[in-house]
Amino acid sequence: ITPLMYIYHFWAFVTIWLLQFVVANMLQGRKNLRLGRWNNPLKAAIAELMVFGGAVIISVAYFLYLYITSEPSLFSSFSLCILVCIVVVFADALIKFLRLKRWINKHSNYAIMVFDTPTSWIKSIRHLHIGKLDGVKDAKGKAFSYDKSTLVVPGKHEFCFDIKKRSGKTIDHLYSVYMDFNVAPSTMYVLKENEDAKKLYISYSCSAPETNSQP
Repeated sequence: ITPLMYIYHFWAFVTIWLLQFVVANMLQGRKNLRLGRWNNPLKAAIAELMVFGGAVIISVAYFLYLYITSEPSLFSSFSLCILVCIVVVFADALIKFLRLKRWINKHSNYAIMVFDTPTSWIKSIRHLHIGKLDGVKDAKGKAFSYDKSTLVVPGKHEFCFDIKKRSGKTIDHLYSVYMDFNVAPSTMYVLKENEDAKKLYISYSCSAPETNSQP
């Protein structure tokens, strides 16, 4: 294989690697614009899974094609590392989807809380995390975080919201807000922050459609 062909095949894998994240972020950005409409998290997870799964299928097919056409030297190149990374990303998305589906199966009348905050190209600059729910740290068993949304078991709860800020790889805890709130089933709430007063405001957004149980 010539050096030029080596570079060509390497950048082909890099393009596939980057393209899947671009498409996934476009889907995420599209969802963020619809805070007034119910966002089915299973649909979002399936769309993300299809994007990463498509990248895996194309990459593996391309890799096998190169091997069959007598170019097995690529197996010792950086292209193999990129292929492995693509498969790992897909596996991570699959695990997230399965965990989300299992949680929703247990709590089909869940409510959704969305933190309305400006976003960067990758993730939210400011991040809301449920530090405690009814005294349970990280709300284990009672809430499930997915992207910017948090799925919550309905009922009256004591919340401890932690507001954090991401700067590069560093995440700083800014402050916490404590409040009691009665979460209605199959309802979506939007949380807005008053940075100066260090307060959170919860407002009703919408209710889930009857077909919400279907992905």
